[in-house]
Amino acid sequence: MKPFNSVPCILYFAKSLHRAVVDRGAGVFDHRAYRPLLLEGKTACVVGAGGIGLAVGKLCAAFGMRVLGTRRHPQPDRPLPLGFSELGGADDLDRFLPDSDFVVICCQLTPETTRLFNTDRFAAMKAGSVIINIARGEIIDEGALAAALQHNHLRGAALDVYVGEFEHMPMARLWSDPRY
Repeated sequence: MKPFNSVPCILYFAKSLHRAVVDRGAGVFDHRAYRPLLLEGKTACVVGAGGIGLAVGKLCAAFGMRVLGTRRHPQPDRPLPLGFSELGGADDLDRFLPDSDFVVICCQLTPETTRLFNTDRFAAMKAGSVIINIARGEIIDEGALAAALQHNHLRGAALDVYVGEFEHMPMARLWSDPRY
């Protein structure tokens, strides 16, 4: 798991490259369908601001993004890490999601984080946001993710990992979605 994996994913969706893949496959170009985003001023939520999450936060801040983060054990008496506007505990995640344009999962897999992103969390996310998972596949309920994409609630999902990644292909419903 590398923090740099998250940056190309953010740029891929910010520059509407997912749309370009669809258009190229269909042999068309509809410029009205493209909705590129300027990253400056957008908000990134880093779930799991440990070593890797802190590096992701610094990279996002370098793009001019506002960076929020969560940690299992927040340390409110310590200064904020470089690039972070706010760093809270696990209980702050639901407060951060509605404001976040990009959510980058960097946390460890624990009983508390298994299926941390479920139907309720996807519903709490900002409409048009992107989820990126560079941690473990089991942190996301893939059925709930597929439903959020199907209902156009999310702009996209970039998963460096998925449930059963060493045993089988990703869930067909996700694999066939161009925003995945």
